[in-house]
Amino acid sequence: MALRKTITIFAALLLSLFLGSVQAADYKIGYVNGQLLISKSPEAIALPKKLEKEFNSRRQKLIAQGKQLQKLKEKGQKDALTMSKSELSRLEADVRARDREFNNDKKALFEDINIRKNQELVKIRNHIKELVNSVAKENNFDLVLEGAGVVYYSKRADITDLVLKRMKSAK
Repeated sequence: MALRKTITIFAALLLSLFLGSVQAADYKIGYVNGQLLISKSPEAIALPKKLEKEFNSRRQKLIAQGKQLQKLKEKGQKDALTMSKSELSRLEADVRARDREFNNDKKALFEDINIRKNQELVKIRNHIKELVNSVAKENNFDLVLEGAGVVYYSKRADITDLVLKRMKSAK
C-alpha cells in the first residue's frame, strides 16, 4: 500500500515537472542591454553639455578664485623679504583661509555636479524602463531580463535594438 502511494506521488511529480516544462516553452523571454541603452540614449549623450552649461558660472567663479589665490601666493613669495613680520603673518593667514575656502568650494561644486548627474541618470533609466516595457508589451514578451545576471541570450531574444530604435524615434 505504501509503495503504491509512493509510486503515485512520484508519477504525479514527474507529470507536473513535464507539464511545467512544456508550459515554460510557451513563454516569450527577451533580453536588453541596459548599459548600452544608457550610453546610446540621446539624453545621456547630451548630459555632459547640459551639466557644463548648468554649472559654468560656478566653475568660472572657482577658476577666478584659484587665480586670485595663486597671485596672492606669488605676492607672498616675491615680497616676503620686504614685508614686516606682521604683514607677512597676515598674508600667510589670508592665503591659508582663501586656500581652505577654495578647496571647500571646489569640493562642493564637484559634489553638486555628481548629485545632478545622478538625478539625470535616474530620469534616463526611468525613461528607458518605460521604453523597454512598451516594446515588450507590443511584441508580447512575458519577461525581459537585463544586466550581468544573464549568462546567455540569443540574438533572437535581444530586444536592445528595438528599444534603441524607439528611443531615437521618441526624441
